[in-house]
Amino acid sequence: MCKSLTIKSILLSCLLGCFLWVVPGTCSAAEATYQITESELVQLQTNLTKLEKNYKILLQDSTTSSKQLIEALNELSEAKQSLEKCKSELTTTQQSLVKAQASLQTANELFQQYAKEEKAKQNKLEWQRNLAIIAAMYFASRK
Repeated sequence: MCKSLTIKSILLSCLLGCFLWVVPGTCSAAEATYQITESELVQLQTNLTKLEKNYKILLQDSTTSSKQLIEALNELSEAKQSLEKCKSELTTTQQSLVKAQASLQTANELFQQYAKEEKAKQNKLEWQRNLAIIAAMYFASRK
């Protein structure tokens, strides 16, 4: 029985050894190991530093651009409000101009009517004067 125990122990040890030999191989296959030189490591660190610096610059530029965009949008909004105010004032001014033109037209018509009346008065006065002169000449010649 001792021999069978020993054979079993040997078989079990071999089986365990094979199992342990296969398991690390599968673990190492899942995670590859690389070796780099010190100069490559320094280059990688330098690249990483440059990338971080560039990222910070881009982040600052992005923040600045965002602020400028907000300012531009605010200025645009103010310009739109100013434009609307100017449009409103223009409409009011155009309405006032139309009223002023209508008043001017009425005043012109009244002036022309007044001029006709004055011309008629002047013609009537000339006629009366001429009639008075003729009458005076007639009476002067009769004496």
